Amino acid sequence: MLDQFRIAHYRFVLQAVEPMEFPPYKGSTLRGGFGHALKRMACRNASGKCVECREYEHCAYGYIFETRPPSDSEVLRTHQAVPRPFVFETQPDGKSKYQPGEEIIFRLVMIGKGIEHLPHFILAFKALGEEGLGRGRGRFRLKSVWGLDPLGPWETLIYDGASDALRNVDMSTGIDEIEKAAALLLDNTVTVCFKTPTQVKHAGRIVQELAFHVLTRSIIRRLSSLYYFHCGERWETDYKGWIEKAEQVRTVKANLWWEDRKRYSGRQQHWIGMGGLMGRVEYAGPMADFRSLLVIGSLIHVGKKTVFGNGQFVVE
Repeated sequence: MLDQFRIAHYRFVLQAVEPMEFPPYKGSTLRGGFGHALKRMACRNASGKCVECREYEHCAYGYIFETRPPSDSEVLRTHQAVPRPFVFETQPDGKSKYQPGEEIIFRLVMIGKGIEHLPHFILAFKALGEEGLGRGRGRFRLKSVWGLDPLGPWETLIYDGASDALRNVDMSTGIDEIEKAAALLLDNTVTVCFKTPTQVKHAGRIVQELAFHVLTRSIIRRLSSLYYFHCGERWETDYKGWIEKAEQVRTVKANLWWEDRKRYSGRQQHWIGMGGLMGRVEYAGPMADFRSLLVIGSLIHVGKKTVFGNGQFVVE
């Protein structure tokens, strides 16, 4: 019932032209810089405020970066924002300073209609390279963009900075490929490894222990919103049935800890918490029906602040 679901992964390679310095976790810097560059490119509203713009629903910046429910939305109509169609994935490597010639690498996850906007990301990072990024506004060039198979080892060059050539290659993955990958998982036990801070709410509180039904609820909420707003259809499924089955799955072993992280918001002028759970949880029970859902969750991330790369996990 997720026939319209598509997801694509890309690897962006930036090459420093001047000395560059980032905070320990680069996701917020990359996301913020991209947003500013995209707005300068795409926004035609003199006020600069999406809420006052009549062209919002036809604007690349509004759709990608300040995503909110359209006027005819059937769900979340009262919400000011809905999940963005992208995620910046950056792995902490302990490196914050880059000298000219060194590379800064990150992955970009794009979902549904968002995939069509890859050229906007490429153009924005080309422009951002000329303006500079990070502390001191060090300049860089966009060296290359690679299309990656989200479920396998295959990759292909999409954009070559040396020739400024962009190839139209579809590396996206859909539900058929996801179900094939899910079939390789065991049907009675899985281990979920959280690679970046994962912040999940249940019953109004941020959880410190991640029961399987809580993880399932979080994946379903995010997936259903992404599917509706970015894949063009409502996901008609038995939500109550999912949760009843998920409550039959038990936690066998958990090795989780809370990792504190913060980012500084220039717009709000204060530090914002980015912490969450990291570590591993082993679940056991009737897992067969959840294997595809877990694979999707590992591709789209889960919980809060996913656009910065939070909530990334792998299923072992």
